[in-house]
Amino acid sequence: MTPYLRVRAFKDLVEKDRKCKPIDSMCLRPRNKALTAIVADYKAQFRLQKDKRYKLLHSRSTIQFTTTKPVDGYIFKCIYVCLRSLKQGFLEGCRKVLFVGARL
Repeated sequence: MTPYLRVRAFKDLVEKDRKCKPIDSMCLRPRNKALTAIVADYKAQFRLQKDKRYKLLHSRSTIQFTTTKPVDGYIFKCIYVCLRSLKQGFLEGCRKVLFVGARL
């Protein structure tokens, strides 16, 4: 379900799919119930992400979250994770590079 689906659009989907004509209140209640379930689950998952970030930071890994803050709370956008062992292995395995740049 799309979170921003309006009641009228939801009603049209029900009419098309179920071949019946529900009234607005019949569409409003299930739409709001589904939306509440989606948002509650999303907030619980976001709290778990904070716990995982805390554990990774204590293992000396690099982790960055990007979020936005609308009116009612934070919205997760993206995550960057670089595990310590991978970073250390990469740095030990690569050659040192000397760069001499010329200005034009």
